[in-house]
Amino acid sequence: MNRWRLALVIVAWVAPLVTAKADEGALERAKRLHRDFAFAPCLATLDVAGAEENTPARLAEVELYRGLCAYGLSRRSAAVDHFQTAVKLNPAIDLPPLTSPRIRQFFESAVAGHRSSGPREPPSEPAPSPPSEAPPAASVAIEDNRPPPARRLLPWVTAGVAAAGTLGYAVLGIRARNLASDANAARFQDDALASGDRARTSARLASVSLGVAVAAAVATVLLWPDAERPAEP
Repeated sequence: MNRWRLALVIVAWVAPLVTAKADEGALERAKRLHRDFAFAPCLATLDVAGAEENTPARLAEVELYRGLCAYGLSRRSAAVDHFQTAVKLNPAIDLPPLTSPRIRQFFESAVAGHRSSGPREPPSEPAPSPPSEAPPAASVAIEDNRPPPARRLLPWVTAGVAAAGTLGYAVLGIRARNLASDANAARFQDDALASGDRARTSARLASVSLGVAVAAAVATVLLWPDAERPAEP
């Protein structure tokens, strides 16, 4: 008899948990995917949530998380449209807790004037600065009548370039590893994405520095014997 009572107590305790899991809607699953930075699956789940029987407040949440996922995928224009639709459905809606200040600033700029059905104004973001281009490497023209001092100087120049490239490779490699660690430890998603982008840029520059160092070292080996050869009369 005691065994039956124990079984009934276990069933009564487990049944609400199972029911709650089964009743969990697509919107809650989408929120979990957003917290895990799975933005593309989150958008697909939100499409299912939007097709369910919804109230305006729930549809506003769907649009809010669509905007957050679009922002995470760098689709700024789509994020603006979803954020503005969300505040039109529910003017009191707000971002989830622990949202980064950068995303909050973007959201407030996107919905400015739309909580009270004002004119549509896209958020103002600073114009991206053009990527800095490294100046082309100056080609050293060696004329046949160059005096011996200049010919002796050229291998030292290439040796210096090789040393600088090696140093740059070491410094940029360390910086890339540190930025990768910062990206893994970042609390906010946009900070993690920014640190990851900087880490990849530093890694690419480190590879370029290594290539320059190797090329300069080879040039030094090839030019050194010629530097010691006396000038022809």
